[in-house]
Amino acid sequence: MRNALRRFFFPSFNDGSVPQVAKPCQAEEGFDAIAPRRSDPDHRHRPGRRGAASERSSVTVALDAATREQVPGRWFDGLQSNQWTTSSSRSMTRTPWNDPPSLSRTSTRRCAWRGQPVSEPPWASRRPTRVKAFCVGQAKSGTASLCGMLSTHHRAAHEPEREALLEMILRESRHDVSPQDTRRLLLERDARLDLEYDISWANQFVIGHLLAVFPAAKFIVLVRDCSSWLGSIIGHLVNRDVPPDVLAFLRWWFQPERYPHSHHDRALEARGLFSIPAYLHAWNRHIDLCTRLIPAHRRLILRTHELALSPGRLAAFLQIPEESIDLGNAHLNRAGGPGPAERLIDRTYLAEMVDAICRDNMSRFFPDPNANNT
Repeated sequence: MRNALRRFFFPSFNDGSVPQVAKPCQAEEGFDAIAPRRSDPDHRHRPGRRGAASERSSVTVALDAATREQVPGRWFDGLQSNQWTTSSSRSMTRTPWNDPPSLSRTSTRRCAWRGQPVSEPPWASRRPTRVKAFCVGQAKSGTASLCGMLSTHHRAAHEPEREALLEMILRESRHDVSPQDTRRLLLERDARLDLEYDISWANQFVIGHLLAVFPAAKFIVLVRDCSSWLGSIIGHLVNRDVPPDVLAFLRWWFQPERYPHSHHDRALEARGLFSIPAYLHAWNRHIDLCTRLIPAHRRLILRTHELALSPGRLAAFLQIPEESIDLGNAHLNRAGGPGPAERLIDRTYLAEMVDAICRDNMSRFFPDPNANNT
């Protein structure tokens, strides 16, 4: 009777040998089939008895358990519908966590197989993180200069993996992926890049995630006079070749549907730019978000025009030697002189919009209207 059952359920085993029996949560074909023993040092890379199920998986990236380096492809490419398809043509919803070295592949797979909700990856609270500080400055507020000041003697990067981060932000806003997926991306990027200072304007859109995932990290907030910033970003969009990933992000960022063009913005509209209120509201939201979410003891607010004059404050905040800050790189990516923005913007209308939209934050951070805040 026992041999008959073996032949019925395992027809390929005709030699009388006892096959290794899959655990109940893994019986469905399409997973890695047999769960390897933890004692097997190569169990993470050993293909299953029924073939390499990873080839049928919709996820295109696997993490090496020892080095956690990313192999070609992007891990979130398969998360459009958050569905993993088995070879039996059935699909099931599962949380797409890759497991860390401290967890077996079986344990995380079992949670997904049984449909248990996973609000956080079970290893998030135990895994050490590397980043010491994030810059969450607005674009055209001195992020490139700050990176130049720190990168000479520290591991700092300007806009690392920006395209992947912007894509994830957009997908999360459409509910294509969950907030947990975004946090997983941030953790994997941290392990892969091994940075001390992550400096990017895109970080402002994931401040909540960064605060949760990196509880010991500090935040540098760069703020620039809104009139000076507006002229700079419009000049950048007109004169520079804007990368495709940024172009795709602009409409979500500046929300032109909420702030349509008026007759004062016709010159901007003719150039394919948004209205002045759209840009100024984005400037305002950035400051409101940073001051509201980031605790005071974890943030340092620096005004752009004082960045090169503040090495002492920056060094004290980051707890690094002041001489390790390279002031020779404090003016990178700066535009020279007035550009087309001066011809496209009605100065009287701009002053009215600044007073109506940005008055509170301008009074708070730039109280002297006659100061040179460029």
